[in-house]
Amino acid sequence: MNAPLHISEVLPALPSSPQDDHCSLSDLLSEFEEREAQENPSVVVPMASLRFTADGTLAMPEFGMRDAFVFNDWSKRQLASIVGVRWDRWFARMSDTEQATEVNKRLMSGTDSLLVRTTRMVPEGSRAQGTVMALLSEKYTPLADSKVLRLVKLALEEVEPKLRVLRSAVTDRSTSYVVAIGTSFRPGDDHEVGDVWGGITIRNSGVGYAALSIVAHLERLLCKNGLHAPVPDAHLVYRAHRAFGLAKLHELLMERLRALPGKLAQAGRALVASRRREVADPKEAFTAILRAARLPLRLLPELERAYEIEPSLKGTAFGVSQAATRAAQSISPEDRFELERAAGAYVAEQAHSRGQSLQ
Repeated sequence: MNAPLHISEVLPALPSSPQDDHCSLSDLLSEFEEREAQENPSVVVPMASLRFTADGTLAMPEFGMRDAFVFNDWSKRQLASIVGVRWDRWFARMSDTEQATEVNKRLMSGTDSLLVRTTRMVPEGSRAQGTVMALLSEKYTPLADSKVLRLVKLALEEVEPKLRVLRSAVTDRSTSYVVAIGTSFRPGDDHEVGDVWGGITIRNSGVGYAALSIVAHLERLLCKNGLHAPVPDAHLVYRAHRAFGLAKLHELLMERLRALPGKLAQAGRALVASRRREVADPKEAFTAILRAARLPLRLLPELERAYEIEPSLKGTAFGVSQAATRAAQSISPEDRFELERAAGAYVAEQAHSRGQSLQ
């Protein structure tokens, strides 16, 4: 088998490099490990044995039914789905005790078992033993963020030694981060597109929000926008949280990384082509992008405001995509991930619609 190419040797390099304040993969790994050290072992419990207290916490037999766990927004949403209630509508006129009675009645009638994930971390001022991270199917297989990052680090170090974390975000639903690879390059020597970094975006969720995704990525230096690579098969890895071997995952990632230089170069050509693609109705384009990302149209004004920031790009497909990714910086990490992907898909569609070859 041929030795993997170093990505920075393949893409045309410029002297600029990631900023010094970007953390290393090792720094991010330490953050993940510190957070995971606070987690309790996952437990599988009969749904009927769980108790929702009048204080709005969860008590479990595995923890003696004495000390309870508070919910975060995500785990409380999962509980509502499991017992089939709408907190804001059904319980608006119920007392805390009445709410607990109704929820427990539904829990006790359940016949399934749940995988319960908890952490010892609690909100400031709380007397609870910990926080419920997730209520999941007993077949669910959590994959720790630290294991994912070790896998990514091991795979990337074989093809590119210059690694930086451009950005990262951790919420109660997911963990996401962008890893820059190699040096920056300027596709087609186009000054409007400017310099970009190649890299990958990783999103993981150990609480049932989303599958593990590793996606080819471009980052425009001029405005620190994120653009998922507008190329076919940009998804390097997509795995649901079921039992799978890390060795096979590493093998798959290595196979996809060998093709990454070509994917990123093709993405750069698509960006240049999209700058020559005229757009008569940007509002219509923004609406299509939001729908593709399955995001609410109430975000439309944010995209339109972002569209006004770079006048030289107005009227082009590239300007539309840049406005979408710029607006994405002000929304949740989960929605940002989807909006950036949709913007990248839009660039690819518009570039190819000109009938030009990107090879």
